[in-house]
Amino acid sequence: MLQLNGRFHSDEKLGAMAQLKIMSPKLTTGNISCFSAEDFSNPDWTKYKDLGDYIILTDPGLKRTF
Repeated sequence: MLQLNGRFHSDEKLGAMAQLKIMSPKLTTGNISCFSAEDFSNPDWTKYKDLGDYIILTDPGLKRTF
């Protein structure tokens, strides 16, 4: 199953991720956090390590299309 939602609902495995673990404790999950970061060209990964299992950083200088 794939669920797409905003960072508020899944960063640090809180929100929707926490509720899912309560409802299905044996379920194996993975968490991807994706966002623009000022340190995109040289990230400090230690400050992002608790946000998810996988972190995708995008260039904040790119024009947003939303």
